[in-house]
Amino acid sequence: MEQTSDRVLAYAIELTGKERGKIKGNLYELDYAKHYECVKEKELPADTVKLIYERGEREIPA
Repeated sequence: MEQTSDRVLAYAIELTGKERGKIKGNLYELDYAKHYECVKEKELPADTVKLIYERGEREIPA
């Protein structure tokens, strides 16, 4: 987001199956600015591993 002032088109794709050799699914347009902020809020350094368990989670730095 910081690297461009151009309008960014972003989509989420949900694959629902395959029919006669063609992939089927749904395409959802994302509000890129909101999606970017959400990802930025939850980001972890690339050298961190986040383990998510049924009853909790923990982060392990590399």
